[in-house]
Amino acid sequence: MVLDPTFIFTFKLGFQGAAYATVVAQYAEAALMWWFAFKGPRRVNFFGDETVLVSEDGEEETSPVAVYAFDSVLAWKFFREATSMLGRVMNVVLVWGGTSALAARTGVFSGAAHVLLFQILSIISVAAGAMTTVSNAVTSRLQVSEGDAAASGAGAALSLLSAGVFVAIACVFWEIRTPLLTNFTPDLAVVGHALSAYPVVMICVLTYWYKALEGALIGRGDARSVNNVFAVGGAVCASSLYAFSKKGPLTLSGIWWSIFAYYVALSLGCLIRWIQLDKGFKPIQGTTFKTTPQAPIESPVECVDDDDKDARVAAVTKELD
Repeated sequence: MVLDPTFIFTFKLGFQGAAYATVVAQYAEAALMWWFAFKGPRRVNFFGDETVLVSEDGEEETSPVAVYAFDSVLAWKFFREATSMLGRVMNVVLVWGGTSALAARTGVFSGAAHVLLFQILSIISVAAGAMTTVSNAVTSRLQVSEGDAAASGAGAALSLLSAGVFVAIACVFWEIRTPLLTNFTPDLAVVGHALSAYPVVMICVLTYWYKALEGALIGRGDARSVNNVFAVGGAVCASSLYAFSKKGPLTLSGIWWSIFAYYVALSLGCLIRWIQLDKGFKPIQGTTFKTTPQAPIESPVECVDDDDKDARVAAVTKELD
């Protein structure tokens, strides 16, 4: 949210600035995710060594290295779970890419207006992604530590908070619509086309409360159902585009109404699935991975040399289990 307006307006890079900001943000997010997954204190642990800290009489000392054998089964489950998350990512790429390609065929001015509106929605999507991340982290921790009821309550509360946040964001972006659009481009024809579809874009923003529910569903171990919801949403968007095309040449407004139908399908799908989980339905592909302990492990075995390696492995494995 900081890089987009900085590159676009402060450095006056326009659309190119938005592209730069997106690339930088994606690489930064990937680097952070990699660190937390493989180097952070609660990482999934399926290979490598750990240094165990022990405390005696208030003084911290470093014990010999506790060796963890590579767990190929766990690594495969982790890989499969992670790649399953890519389904919704690919879905969004296809929907946004497909609608942008169709908008480019509606005319020069309307095509440019679509790019402009898409950049505005992308800026807001960063905030929506943050809600997904927060909701996922909170519900997953509560799911493990306090149970599904606590996770459900947290997810519902975060979804209500998200609804309020995006109502406020939509109101702010509605009030600044004219100066915002004219700061992107001085071309009045492009601005005029953008203003005609701007109300639909803001209605799409109002559906972004589902992003908190999306993260909460994943946190409750229901990742595959989220992919299914996105697949249904993509089908709804495609059907809407087809229906509009049957009435005549596609217009910018028709494309954005189809995008709105997509977000409505995602919102309803996540909500229905959430209600099903609360009624006792089992999560689809719920996997809890073994992680390194939050507190230092006190080694129950005195390790002096490499001859004790087998004893150390057995002791630490027992401690983790």
